[in-house]
This record gives sequence, structure tokens and C-alpha cells, in this order.
Amino acid sequence: MKRLLLGCVVLALAIPVAAQKPVIFDVSNVVMGAQRIPTLWLLAEGKWSDAGDHVGPGSTQIQCYKSLGFCNVANAIEVFGTASVNLGSFDILRWDSNEIIAVHCEHSTG
Repeated sequence: MKRLLLGCVVLALAIPVAAQKPVIFDVSNVVMGAQRIPTLWLLAEGKWSDAGDHVGPGSTQIQCYKSLGFCNVANAIEVFGTASVNLGSFDILRWDSNEIIAVHCEHSTG
């Protein structure tokens, strides 16, 4: 369920629905890294609509870099009183003025 939800994250950010209103939503031109790579950057922070009452309003943060072709996602969770963070990444397939389409990265170990 979470993979499917994360797989749809960018679409949900491109056209926010009532239950998925981000606390922060910014798209800016920035310069990245030591190589000073110019890129369009998206920052969104909020809460998944199905996260439950025990999760704070800023429990998920997404950063996308158009020129680099990927998004990073950090999702804070609480399980049996212990807090942790799930990290993930997405490859950007398309980014235009209306939407961002990205797929979850599957990293193989060998």
C-alpha cells in the first residue's frame, strides 16, 4: 500500500486534492552542488491523507530536481512508540508546467 501511495506522490503534489494539501509547496530555480548545476527544484512538505492522527502535519518531505531527474522523499513514521524515517527516491519521467510524473526507484544489489 505504501509503495503504491509513494508511487503516486508526485501526481498528488502536482494537482493537490483536498486531503493532500501540503504545508509547504515551493517550485524555484536553484543551483545545485559543487558543479553549480542550475535546475528547477520542488519542495513539498505535508502529511499523507491516510497517515492517521498520531502523525504530525509535516511528516513527509519531498524534494525534486528537474535537471538531475530524481526526487527524494523522507517520511516520518511511528510504530509502537518508536519514531523512524523512511527514505526513498523516484526517477522523474516527465516534468512540465502541469505535472510531474515519477516512478519509485528499485535499486538492485547485484
